[in-house]
Amino acid sequence: MTTHLHRLTLIALLLGLLSSCSSVLFVAPYDAEFDRGLASLQEDTAVFLARMRRTRGSHDANATFYDEAAARVDALRMRAELYGEKLNQGTLTNLDRLQSAFKDLQEAHRDGPLTSSVWARTMNTHFRALLQIELHKKHSLTINPPEEEPS
Repeated sequence: MTTHLHRLTLIALLLGLLSSCSSVLFVAPYDAEFDRGLASLQEDTAVFLARMRRTRGSHDANATFYDEAAARVDALRMRAELYGEKLNQGTLTNLDRLQSAFKDLQEAHRDGPLTSSVWARTMNTHFRALLQIELHKKHSLTINPPEEEPS
């Protein structure tokens, strides 16, 4: 009986040791395509806001920007969801905030021209949060790169 108990204990220890050697992922991995898409949307938004301050463009004449921005945020969200909500919660939450900020921006634009630089700072705050998350993911790859799967 004690021999059987020693074997079970040894097996349990070996299983514990083996499972502790496997890599555990607590955050979604860095996604270069997501990063590029986000940076592109940030740049387009900055250009749009600078143009609106300079030209005092109307909402109606620029409504397509908001449709395109919403679609791009949705596409980024869908890509982020591929890694699962648990692993990408920070990114998903911040994408929701960005989408909400675009809606607020659009409402303000409906009320009149966007002449204040406050909107650029507000939007940059949301983009900065998302870009910082991706930067941390990218940086974590250099600290602890994933092991390659055997071919």
